[in-house]
Amino acid sequence: MTTSAKGDNTMRRIVLAWVALVALLVPGPPALASDNESTRASLKGLGGVWVLVESFSEAAQRAGFDDRNFQTDVELKLRMAGIKVQTEEEWLATPGRPWLYLLVSPQHERRGARAAFAIHLELKQFVTLVRNDAPVPAATWSTGSVGFGDLPYVRDGVKGGVDEFINAWLNVNPKE
Repeated sequence: MTTSAKGDNTMRRIVLAWVALVALLVPGPPALASDNESTRASLKGLGGVWVLVESFSEAAQRAGFDDRNFQTDVELKLRMAGIKVQTEEEWLATPGRPWLYLLVSPQHERRGARAAFAIHLELKQFVTLVRNDAPVPAATWSTGSVGFGDLPYVRDGVKGGVDEFINAWLNVNPKE
C-alpha cells in the first residue's frame, strides 16, 4: 500500500468516525427514505456530494471486493452526469453536508464466485428540525437492491443504483 493510499484510508476512517459520532450524539432514530417525489425534492439545488463507500469485510476483500474500485465507479458516474464530487474540505463547508453513502453487503468468499448480495445507496445530509432547530443527520433519498451474482454483476448493480440517483437529481435539477 502506498503512503497516499494509507493517508486516504486514514482520512476515510477519521471522517467515517466523525459522522458516526455525530449520528450517535444527535438524538433520534435515523430517517428512512426512498426514491419518490418528496425525497427527490431534497435533491433540488444540490450542487455536489461527498462520496463515502463502506469498507468490505476481510472475506469480501479476499473475494476481490475493493472499496476503492466502488468509490471510483460511483465518482466517475457522478462526474459524467455533471454532479460535483466534493473533497472533504468542500463537504465540510457545504450547508447540510450532503454525502452519498454506499453499503454493499456481499456474501462472497472466493474470487469469481457467485453469491447473494445487498446494495444500499443513500443520500444523507444534515437537516434541521422545525420544532427545535436541531441539526440531525438523515437519509433524504435512497435506493437498494438484492441479488445473486459475481463481483462484476454486483458492480453493475451499484452503477445502476447510482444511475437512479442521477436520474432523481436530474429530475429536480434540469440542465439548462
